[in-house]
Amino acid sequence: MGQVREVVTDGTRATGVVLDSGERLSAADGVIGAIHPHALPEMVPAVSPTVAKNALRTHITPAACFTVHAALDAPLRFKARNADGSELSAVMYELMPAEYNDMRRAFDELRYGQMSPTPLVGVGQLTQHDPSRAPEGKAIFHAWDYVPYERPDGRSWDEAKGEFAERLIAQMGNYVEDMTILDYHCDSPVDMERTSPSFLRGDLHGIATTTYQSGSHRPTPELGQYRVPGVERLYLVGPFQHPGGGVFGAGRATAMVMAEDLGLEFDRIKVA
Repeated sequence: MGQVREVVTDGTRATGVVLDSGERLSAADGVIGAIHPHALPEMVPAVSPTVAKNALRTHITPAACFTVHAALDAPLRFKARNADGSELSAVMYELMPAEYNDMRRAFDELRYGQMSPTPLVGVGQLTQHDPSRAPEGKAIFHAWDYVPYERPDGRSWDEAKGEFAERLIAQMGNYVEDMTILDYHCDSPVDMERTSPSFLRGDLHGIATTTYQSGSHRPTPELGQYRVPGVERLYLVGPFQHPGGGVFGAGRATAMVMAEDLGLEFDRIKVA
């Protein structure tokens, strides 16, 4: 179908979209868009100057995301154990330094565009909770670390990402028993941005999760209710909307708002 280039309005209401190909699609009831705040003024020319200005002022975190997705010959076994000696079981594991100040310094360096001196690796092993995601006895994991969007050494992420992935995997070795990786795929912040404009500059959450960009102020006070003021029936969804965090789609809240505007009882809607 192609990418959406512009949201079309009749002056006050969203009536459709224009694709990169020039094809125009009409919408009878409304338009839902994963439109990053920095792209909103260009994609929705009808948006007011105040809404556009505040959307463009939203802050992107300097701590971009680097991810590794891997297939394992056997499940991960962490060196740490519960108090009773049993293996750990969690949705995510944060492999953090023992000293709080080391963690603060790691993020301080990222703030100034430098590589973190202390890897801050997070790991998720979904097969621990859903074995059907891999062949019997095998496993998968995804791991991430924080990096600057632009490397301070001048190298491109396309050139250096394999090297960084190996470093991330080696760091994991300090926390897990011997692991055999059958194969892996890695994404740099640049790859994330290419995959979806929602992850501008590799920001995992679309925009920074600061206090002033949270709750009803996420991404801005004007856009915090999943609607675009002045453009009826245009709804926003994405990691830059509340609640952010690990609930990347924020789709349920947007659907509830749209159902309200359409006079539908959300709890009685059935998905075919």
